Amino acid sequence: MQDEGSWGNVRFRPRRLRGGVDWGDAESRFVAGLIVFLLAALLYPWYEYRVQAWLAARDLQAAMQAMEKEADAAGANARAAVDAVVARQSPGPGDAAPPSIRLMGAMELRNGPLAIVDLGGRALDDAQPLICVRVQETLGTPMGGREVRVQRWRRNAPAVSMGVIRC
Repeated sequence: MQDEGSWGNVRFRPRRLRGGVDWGDAESRFVAGLIVFLLAALLYPWYEYRVQAWLAARDLQAAMQAMEKEADAAGANARAAVDAVVARQSPGPGDAAPPSIRLMGAMELRNGPLAIVDLGGRALDDAQPLICVRVQETLGTPMGGREVRVQRWRRNAPAVSMGVIRC
């Protein structure tokens, strides 16, 4: 009979049947995992910077395109408004001025614009639209609703006041 403390009842099986762990394989997997983790930890800030820079550039480009569309639309509206004002204030083909009406000069003074006109014997009321358009072209400011003082041009003599017209 054998004692309970003896080693006689222990059976040794081959290693492949025991299902043991090969520590050499485990260590190599641990080292491979550690290397992958360290590479990911080192490369992540660079990757994040590149992605954020790309996203910011894309957002900025989209914003610029939207602003460009709005600016084009605003420019088109402004051009249309200017064209409408010019068409409304400029004389049409039927409103051509007689050759005898000439604007000899115009200036902006403290109390409003002044025009010196050679009417060629015509009445001031007949020449009013033409005078307004020519003064606007000369001064480069809109005359709509403003009063213009008109003086008659006399060759070598001082100009004489003819009155005030409202454009």
